[in-house]
Amino acid sequence: MSAKHIVYHIPVCPFSQRLEILLALRGRQDVIEFRVIDITKPRDPALLAQTRGTTALPVLETPDGRIIKESLIVLRYLDEVIGGPPLRRKDPVKHATESMLITRRTFHDGGLPFCHEPRPRPPGRLRRQAPVNLSRHQ
Repeated sequence: MSAKHIVYHIPVCPFSQRLEILLALRGRQDVIEFRVIDITKPRDPALLAQTRGTTALPVLETPDGRIIKESLIVLRYLDEVIGGPPLRRKDPVKHATESMLITRRTFHDGGLPFCHEPRPRPPGRLRRQAPVNLSRHQ
């Protein structure tokens, strides 16, 4: 076991880069030992045993040997355990909004509406609807 947290990762992977960004924002790159996994080779049997067969990366190993998987879960864990002010919002509604944005597939698929206040339609203006051809249904 190590005195530091260990992250098994692929440096060019955006999910791994999330962790590096968090650490850089907090100025705490020193709290994690990064171990690069060569994806062109089979996974080390010892790592597979630790992760119960998971090949997805990154994976975090805590100083006491426990394994935490999934980059967003690792991010939340690190945000809580490393020193300094947390990056996530303390206000429950704002934090919930952040979580909704994170769980969307892409920002434009669903996250963008959360960033805008709803705009009421001006009175008397209705949404234009495409003409409907019902002749084939008769």
